[in-house]
Parts: sequence; C-alpha cells; structure tokens
Amino acid sequence: MSPIYLTPASISFLAQFILSLAITLFLALHLRNRTTQLVLLACFFAGATTFIGLTFLDAALSPFPRLLAVYAQNAVLALALVFLLQFAYRFPRQY
Repeated sequence: MSPIYLTPASISFLAQFILSLAITLFLALHLRNRTTQLVLLACFFAGATTFIGLTFLDAALSPFPRLLAVYAQNAVLALALVFLLQFAYRFPRQY
C-alpha cells in the first residue's frame, strides 16, 4: 500500500509546489544583494512554498498523517503573512 495517494487535487498541489520552489530558489540565489525587501520577499516565498507542500501532503496522505500536516499549516501561513506584511510595509515608493 502506497503512503501517498496521487489524486487530481494532490497533483495540482504538487505542480504549485514545484513552481513555488523554483521561485524560492531563484530568490535565494539572488540574496547576495541583501536588501531588506529581497530578504522579506524570499522569506515569504519560503513560507508559501512550505504551506503549499503541506497542502500537498494534506491532499495526498492517509487520514492520520494528514492531521500533522493540517496542524502545521496554520503556523506556517501565519509566519508567511508576517513576512508579506513587512515586505508591503517596507516596499520602496517614489515621490
């Protein structure tokens, strides 16, 4: 018996996870500049990638292990939103 069930929903979450992981890796490789905005955006996308990965596990796992992923989703989403709000607060604008 397979521990991961690839349903249509879990396959779409897996595709989202791969795309989000590509964005996160791109931002992580460009962290040499070390601007505050880039660090906050990279942290947000890392949190979003983790959240999407947990959503994939929620859709693909059997009922008991699924609960562990569901419980972790709220904390990861809250942390990612903190980074997004800080990025929006510190976003540069021209006058």
